[in-house]
Amino acid sequence: MVNWQEWIHVEAPRILKKCGIRPGDMVIDFGSGIGDYTIPTAFLITNGNQKGKIIAIDDDKNNVNKLRKRAQKYKISEVITNILNEKGIIINVAPEIADAVLIFDVLHYFTKNERAQLYSEIYRVLVSNGLFITFPNHHKNSYPLWELANMTLNDIIDEIEALHFQLNHTWKGKLIHDHAWYTGTILSFRKK
Repeated sequence: MVNWQEWIHVEAPRILKKCGIRPGDMVIDFGSGIGDYTIPTAFLITNGNQKGKIIAIDDDKNNVNKLRKRAQKYKISEVITNILNEKGIIINVAPEIADAVLIFDVLHYFTKNERAQLYSEIYRVLVSNGLFITFPNHHKNSYPLWELANMTLNDIIDEIEALHFQLNHTWKGKLIHDHAWYTGTILSFRKK
């Protein structure tokens, strides 16, 4: 069972810091779900009275509403902007505003062409040298599913690097997946 206080205030911030997220950052969480990564990111980017912000984007209205309620519960509503995105891979924000984009456990939903479009959107919204951080679950070596089922982690890295990103950091360890503990790999890329 997940100890949510430990996850939100200790484990997730430790992981996110290793991946390059810093207090004061502007972060986009694409496919945010109910906020298992959004909430701890919000605490990290506002640590030390910093003015960080996070935009949480999801295509499920119920998830958006649940995240909004969780943000109120944790008293961080002013840090999180919720966006219901029914347009698939479009990230409907201005260009070059994000220090980092998180995409955790959603790449397997998209075809190769859709992923290429999504990577282009990420590139568009990231500042120079910004971070694209992803937990690409459900690939060939991690419970294969849908569009990533025949790809290895190295294939995913190659696919992303081919589109103007450079692998910056790889982290493997205890994560949250479907609201339970899970061992997975997070990849952090820099915008070239």
